[in-house]
Amino acid sequence: NTLGVIIARFQSPYLHAGHKRLIESVIKDHNKTIIVLGVSPVLGSRRNPLDFHTREKMIKKEYPEVVVLPLSDHPFDAVWSTNLDHLLTNSFPGSKFK
Repeated sequence: NTLGVIIARFQSPYLHAGHKRLIESVIKDHNKTIIVLGVSPVLGSRRNPLDFHTREKMIKKEYPEVVVLPLSDHPFDAVWSTNLDHLLTNSFPGSKFK
């Protein structure tokens, strides 16, 4: 049972061809695909115009089998990485991620 993880922003009004190629390549090579979306503390900014639920809905519309999870942005990479590890291990206990 292999799990593929994509970490992304997907801050566009639609999934473009590059997004789709990435998602489809991970789906093809893994039993389950998880997309972790970065969530900015500032909603509706120019750099991050879309909230988590809007992006999740956009992804699930075309890829309903994909699991989409939010992860809050953090200014320190080590803290962000630890938060990512906790999110994945708590959501999928005992799994290994690629």
